[in-house]
Amino acid sequence: MKIRKLDRSTVKDLRPKVQEALKALEALGLNVQVGNASFSSTSVTFKVELAIVSEGGAIQSKAAETFKRLAYLYGLRPDDLGKTYGPYTVVGLNPRAKKYPIVARRKDGKDYKIPAEMIVMYKSKEVSA
Repeated sequence: MKIRKLDRSTVKDLRPKVQEALKALEALGLNVQVGNASFSSTSVTFKVELAIVSEGGAIQSKAAETFKRLAYLYGLRPDDLGKTYGPYTVVGLNPRAKKYPIVARRKDGKDYKIPAEMIVMYKSKEVSA
């Protein structure tokens, strides 16, 4: 089937195909994430992030590096990265997001933006327990 025109549903259908096509890069030790897309009727641009996967299997994304560098500004420690607090595992930081700067992954694999205070609260409950 040849695509004649790009629309929202066509672009949605293309994203997993692009992700699958780039899967070969995983053999090089890279994690591939195909992100948001912008499109017109004749072209589409996907945001693609490649991140190094460490020996332990942790993905060293831009958000993770930012967390290591700036965690102390939010009352957290760099070693909080990758730890699980409540239902969330801390995977990164977006300092431009004032209300919800922490990027956390729930057990189902979906990423969420949450306030730093939530992680601080979970940490304080662990210490007092």
